Amino acid sequence: MSSASELFAEVRTIAEQAGIEQALARLADHFRDRRMHHELFEVLKMNVRHGLGIPLLYGESADDLDEAGRRRLEDGLLEACREVGTMLVEDGQLHEGWVYIQPVGDRELSRNLITSVPVTDENIDALVEIAFSGGAAPDFGYDLVLKKYGTCNAITTIDTRGAQFDAPTRRQIAAMLVNHLYDELCANVCSHIEQEKGEGTVAEGASLRELMAAHPWITAGGSHHVDATHLASVMRIGLVVEDGVALKRLVELAAYGASLASDFQYAGNPPFENTYPDSQIYYRALLGEKVDEAVAHFDRKAKETDRGRHGSIAIDTLIDLLKRVGRRQQALDIAFDQLESDETTTTANVHELAESGPEMDSVMKFFQQRNDLLGYSVGLLRKLDAGENGS
Repeated sequence: MSSASELFAEVRTIAEQAGIEQALARLADHFRDRRMHHELFEVLKMNVRHGLGIPLLYGESADDLDEAGRRRLEDGLLEACREVGTMLVEDGQLHEGWVYIQPVGDRELSRNLITSVPVTDENIDALVEIAFSGGAAPDFGYDLVLKKYGTCNAITTIDTRGAQFDAPTRRQIAAMLVNHLYDELCANVCSHIEQEKGEGTVAEGASLRELMAAHPWITAGGSHHVDATHLASVMRIGLVVEDGVALKRLVELAAYGASLASDFQYAGNPPFENTYPDSQIYYRALLGEKVDEAVAHFDRKAKETDRGRHGSIAIDTLIDLLKRVGRRQQALDIAFDQLESDETTTTANVHELAESGPEMDSVMKFFQQRNDLLGYSVGLLRKLDAGENGS
């Protein structure tokens, strides 16, 4: 290893005899080997600028670069961010590394880096912040919240921060919460049964439905096995879930909730005022069970709900249910009526419901009758873009 004085002399010799590029390479190797992250970044920046023929340091005047040069400068700086950010994360400096990694915009890199970090009591808060709030790996971050901080914090987290994610991610983390609460409830129910009946009473791997059928007394006398507010919250949060396993578990959770004493039957918002019975009808329909009854139930709810007080939530729920059970044209017809009478419904809401050619035709016809050129044209262009013949 060179002494400090030797290194100074070496860099000077390289710069004078081999040139600036070689001197910068030697400096980069030195700082890289010693994990001197910020110094390495400054050298990498200078190397990019030197390669473009502009001053090594930013000056008061703008860099004289054409468009291609600006792209090369940006790409070079992002590559420097990539290297230094990766090094910082690998060295456990998570927040500092994320500052460098974020501008790179490489989702795969971000995910791989964050999920590869061994979780400790010291870094878990930073991992949750970067993975979930920062969006580097939302499912990984949310799993940490569930395991480390529990159901209550997980519900608060999804309520306060879940809206930042796209629909598939929201569905994924909602399903994670459902599965977590379901597993927690099953474990507690099994423990209760074994305390009352003795070990070995519970069949290994029994579902909540099976446990309730075999031991209907488990909720008698006000017994409950999870926080009732958590259970009610999961009924609400689960409305976006599409995963089949999680949907089946939501039906079972709703049945369990319906069996609780009245003290634990918390009312929800329309159209789920009767939280557990209404939720059970909705989730069963999504599984293809008693769909006609569910549609009739939520259609009645939509008509009975005071829109002046509650807005369009009941109608929106009916439309969403119809869409998800494959009755898009029926959903469209309701959306058309809503668009005529409710300014909170937008043209985009209607277009999102149309997927097939006939559905797009009905959308085009509707907007043409309203003399809405933009609405008609969006329908026409979507149909053509989907490869169908339109007129």
